[in-house]
Amino acid sequence: MNTRSFTVPAALAANGVNATPQVTALLERLAEDGGMLCFEPGTYHFYEDGALSGFFAPSNNLSGTKKVCFPLLDAQNITVDGGGSVFVFHGKAFPFIVSECSDITLKNFTCDTALPSVAAIKITEKTEEGFCAVIDRKKSPFRTENGHLLFELESGVLSTEAGKVSLHSLDRININYLYAGDAAQDKTGLAAPFMDTDAFDLGDKIYFRYREDTRISCPYEIGERVVINLEGERERAVFFFENSERVTVENVTIRRGGGMGIIAQLCTDVTVRNMRTDKTAHGDSVTLTADAFHLVNCDGVFELADCEMSSFLDDVCNVHGVYTVLDRVSSDVLHTHLGHAEQSFFCPYKSGDRLVVLDNNTLDAVCEAIVKDVFFSSNDGMSLSVKVEYKHGAGALKPGFLVENPDRMPDIHIHGNDFSDFPAFRLSGAGKIRFENNVISDCMAAIKFYDLAVYWYESGRIRDARVTHNRLTGCNKLGGDAFIDIRVSGFEPEKAPLIHDRIEISDNTFEKIQKYAVRACGVKELVVKDNTLDGAPLDESKILHIRKA
Repeated sequence: MNTRSFTVPAALAANGVNATPQVTALLERLAEDGGMLCFEPGTYHFYEDGALSGFFAPSNNLSGTKKVCFPLLDAQNITVDGGGSVFVFHGKAFPFIVSECSDITLKNFTCDTALPSVAAIKITEKTEEGFCAVIDRKKSPFRTENGHLLFELESGVLSTEAGKVSLHSLDRININYLYAGDAAQDKTGLAAPFMDTDAFDLGDKIYFRYREDTRISCPYEIGERVVINLEGERERAVFFFENSERVTVENVTIRRGGGMGIIAQLCTDVTVRNMRTDKTAHGDSVTLTADAFHLVNCDGVFELADCEMSSFLDDVCNVHGVYTVLDRVSSDVLHTHLGHAEQSFFCPYKSGDRLVVLDNNTLDAVCEAIVKDVFFSSNDGMSLSVKVEYKHGAGALKPGFLVENPDRMPDIHIHGNDFSDFPAFRLSGAGKIRFENNVISDCMAAIKFYDLAVYWYESGRIRDARVTHNRLTGCNKLGGDAFIDIRVSGFEPEKAPLIHDRIEISDNTFEKIQKYAVRACGVKELVVKDNTLDGAPLDESKILHIRKA
């Protein structure tokens, strides 16, 4: 076994020195034969200068050139041990990317950003013509110009001239977009309503005057805790893993990050243990501006254990596959496109994968094929040509059908965690799902078992899921009406096709339910047994199972 080791000296942590060049050089040397990169305890600063520059395409994030401080590419048997150090990332420096690797361990450090990723905005007045708000200029330097709102960031200026920013209530799940001034961005097909305004700096406050085409007036109450997401483009995550095997993250703390915590795609066996968030270090209200964990088309086992994390602007965990949309068929080639712009240049298929084609109106499987080859067929990275060997059903194919890769989904084991203050867990897929001995509180839904074909084109029929021995408390505090919500996106509950097989919910403790413990549709076998509500057996009235009409 290779025991080669390099040590990053504490002297490199002095006076904000840029540690990026030395770390990237040491990792390049370790990539040859493996080994350890160890840090003497200290606070290390990482900038874009000296980072590895490369094109990366993390699904559900912005694809493009990234400046990577910890690049692990085409490497095996490497451990990065932070020794309890703090890593502070500046500008658009991308912390960790693991690509085409195996047996990688990242442990014993704290990740931070130099500046906050959100700006708190306090609504002070509301009228029919507009609203007034206050932003702390010291914490989040800003100005207005030609009706635009501009924030001064390390990486440059974030201006609404380029497009919308998103506003998030921290007291309830209520997300809306804000335009200020003339924007270059198209306003159609958005995931949330928008306010169209002009912004004016009045010294002690900002006045947002509505334009004629605004879709909504300010939906937030005076005094409600609201933040502007300054990293809404999802240009960097803390960790990005792709096409890798046996990647482990353990004993890592995230103070704040711009975007997701971990995004993994086309990986086998991802393990996360003893991860923490710590928003107290800066007095922040938010730790991550997107999902804490996001796995796309992975397989093997995903284990998430013994973590304690809170305060995300998006889901704590989302595990799913990707639907592509069939455009046309040329003999043995399926011409498809990715459904969402944030999936550009993500290829969900590999040679040998089994594809299933679904009727988009019914979600019935109509065709099955084996991938022989795949390549992008457009410059924007949205179109794919997939050469296949048909097993059956080639004659039934029609444009608009959905193509999924059902076998590239992991077994999921989530246990011993404590998560709070987030929208939901989103779990899906044909792997064995076990959600056990967790404490989940103060969210919109503890778990959503969904496919999410609408808008995000996320696939994942449930085959075997078990939720047991968890404590679920106040899980509708931020909105919603079911602690565990099982649905089929795009269908009314009474018309939902039965795409999910078996889901068992047993021996859980429910507390502070507002409406339902479990609401379900589209599931063939739902078992809800031996659960309690506030110390008494869970009443049947708290379970809503809607059968297909």
